[in-house]
Amino acid sequence: MIKVDNIEKYFNKGKKNEIHAVNRTSLEFDSKGLVCIVGESGCGKTTLLNIIGGLDTFQSGEITIDEVTINKYSEKNSEELRVSDFSYIFQNYYLLQDYTVDYNIHLALSMFDISDEEKKSRVNYVLDALEIGKYRNRNISQLSSGQRQRVAIARALIKSPSVIFADEPTGNLDEVNTLKTMDILKKISREHLVILVTHEKNIVDYYADRIIYVKDGIVERDVNVANTESRNYKRLDDSNLYLKEYEPNVLNNKNVNINLYHDGSENKFTLNMICADGKLYIQSPDEKEIVFLMNDSSTKMIDSKKPEYEQSKEFDFNLPKLSTCKSPRLSFKEIRKMTAENLQAFGKKQIFMMVTFILTAVILVITVANYITLKTGDKTLIISDDSHYVTVKTEAINTASPETYNQNFINFYDQLLDSGHANDVYMELRKANTTAGPILFQKVELDFRHPGFGQINKIMHAVKDISFVTMEHFNEADLISGRMPKARNEIVIDKRLINQFWQTENVVFKLMPGYKDFLGNQVEVMGKSDFLTIVGISDSGEPSIYIDKYMRVSIASWSDSIASVEQLQAIFPGKYEDLTLHGFNVLVPKSVYDNMVISEQFSKTTTYGITYTAVGSFSDELNVSYIVTEKTYDAIVDAFNEKTKSFRIYSDDKRGLLTYINSVKGDLKEEGIDITVNDMAADQLKAYEDKQAAVLTTWSIMSAVILSMAVLMLYFSMKSNAMKRLQELTVFRVIGIVKSRILATYALEIVILTSYTVLPTVVLTSIVIKILGNFKSIGINFVYPWYTMFFILIALYTANVLIGLLPVYSIVKQPPAKMAEKL
Repeated sequence: MIKVDNIEKYFNKGKKNEIHAVNRTSLEFDSKGLVCIVGESGCGKTTLLNIIGGLDTFQSGEITIDEVTINKYSEKNSEELRVSDFSYIFQNYYLLQDYTVDYNIHLALSMFDISDEEKKSRVNYVLDALEIGKYRNRNISQLSSGQRQRVAIARALIKSPSVIFADEPTGNLDEVNTLKTMDILKKISREHLVILVTHEKNIVDYYADRIIYVKDGIVERDVNVANTESRNYKRLDDSNLYLKEYEPNVLNNKNVNINLYHDGSENKFTLNMICADGKLYIQSPDEKEIVFLMNDSSTKMIDSKKPEYEQSKEFDFNLPKLSTCKSPRLSFKEIRKMTAENLQAFGKKQIFMMVTFILTAVILVITVANYITLKTGDKTLIISDDSHYVTVKTEAINTASPETYNQNFINFYDQLLDSGHANDVYMELRKANTTAGPILFQKVELDFRHPGFGQINKIMHAVKDISFVTMEHFNEADLISGRMPKARNEIVIDKRLINQFWQTENVVFKLMPGYKDFLGNQVEVMGKSDFLTIVGISDSGEPSIYIDKYMRVSIASWSDSIASVEQLQAIFPGKYEDLTLHGFNVLVPKSVYDNMVISEQFSKTTTYGITYTAVGSFSDELNVSYIVTEKTYDAIVDAFNEKTKSFRIYSDDKRGLLTYINSVKGDLKEEGIDITVNDMAADQLKAYEDKQAAVLTTWSIMSAVILSMAVLMLYFSMKSNAMKRLQELTVFRVIGIVKSRILATYALEIVILTSYTVLPTVVLTSIVIKILGNFKSIGINFVYPWYTMFFILIALYTANVLIGLLPVYSIVKQPPAKMAEKL
């Protein structure tokens, strides 16, 4: 039993175009019978039907169905009622057009815990009862309107509901199918309640047990006509005139014989008739309409009574009510089947959405790869200076004389070395300036050759801007391959520097793909006659070459080649064991010493003010200009630095060193010295990070714009897809399937579609990026770990599902009646 108490429903409430669709309506319905709600278009009859049937909202009042009371629209309660107790038949059928009859009817059983065998049995029963079993495997789109309405009735009957709501069920049918449909509903109403909205008076007069008249949202009359006798159905498609239905009157004379039949009305006709020349002339002075029935006229005069309408044959409808209702849902099998059938149509209907998926995937992969490259690029590849180095450069302030400037510099230089913050001091081997003007010293340049193939041994690769560190500062624990140097021309090269070599894609380094391949390689010092031999590979974390300190001075373009007494003794074992040198005494090659003996000139002053004295000689076999003492070595370094006023400091306490220099800057300025300090490694890193930040900002903005456009394209393509399938969504909601299950259906569909499009696109794009990343020479140096691909896939799957479900959710969150309005 249904009780409607004081229900009110407004459209556009509070606005100028407010409509009071249902106005304080109260009704009660028995458990069976055929109730017709009638009224003019727009009077509120369909709205009232939808409210009672749980398809629409209402503002006030309450509805009681058996023991369930609803005082406002409750989605949960309405869905449970729509599944367990209600079924619906509509003018537009609301069937899934691209699916079979069998599937459409099965769909109504998806919310019940019954076996597949029982489902099949019930489907067969209703198909046979409605004489549409032969159409079970046809798609709905292949059926006539009458057949479609029978399918809709079958779907309504399949669960044997307590109430069937029918909204203009015969509106799109011809009269034959109208009568068949109404016969079925009438027979159903013997055991079930059928509430029907129609505007066809013939149907109401002939079939209704109860008629509710509605006008402007108000029930004007509620009439019980169940026991009315002698109700005949007047077929609208029968235009014949049956003579036995009229009162006869015969006019007969010698000239004419007239049989006049009339319907008993008091209307009087005046006719003037003339028989002449074998013709009959008729005139109506009252200007009444005269209709002539010829042999080919559609309306015939038939000498009999009008035949009474014979109802369609009786059918036995006896399906038990289903009571084991579960959460209204679609099974995974049904979801999968529906998804597969929808995807089959995507090749033609949804190509734009698939292209959007693919473009979004490509854009995102490139964006992520570029972002990771910019954020996590190997900073060690762009830093060419050892992080322990600080470069100091001074210039004279105009107020200081050259002598004062020079003396004050020497004082600062000595104080710096004594400060405890400088572990060592070196010449600037790249570029230096003197007070006399710029003196451009050639950069130390090393030429690498491959030691193997004769065909390419003339191919070399020059490396500049190398950070040289003396062996005193090398930790043997950092040696990862090879051995420690023994000779003055043997060096250890750090793997970080080798990594930078490999980035150049030079053929020389291509032929040395491993760290150990560099061992034994002789590197030429350009502009000098020296060769350095790589004997060790280190992992110190610095882009440095570790070299003997005497060799470090020797490779400078301005310097003579020097060696220590210990190195001379190591080269010629036992020959110079008793040799000792002191102060600025040196040894020179024998040929040079012999000339000195002849000229008796054993002393020489260098350009930088060092005076040394040759006290002996060594074999000309050694390619060295001088054998010097430690004191002479220090003097060479200091003299060069004092001359150029530019030098490098190696410090294990770089922060303390910088603090010290900054603390004396003010005093130095007063003494006529302007000092500039550069932490080269930090400066290179900062320049790199600033550049990367600028590029990252630009790229981020571009990527955000592109991805936003892609997201919008995706959203609107998904929204367009959802709108195209609005009827499908409406069908689901009308039969009671909950939003979460509909969303799950669409989510699975999107996941499968994403797997067909996005998954191979991301994999293929990732492979291309990885391949291109191996060709450094073309300037594409993407950093793209393989695991990134999986995160991108997760992000795209998630984004596609969420974006794809937004338009679907915006549709299904509305009451079913609201959804149906948009069809």
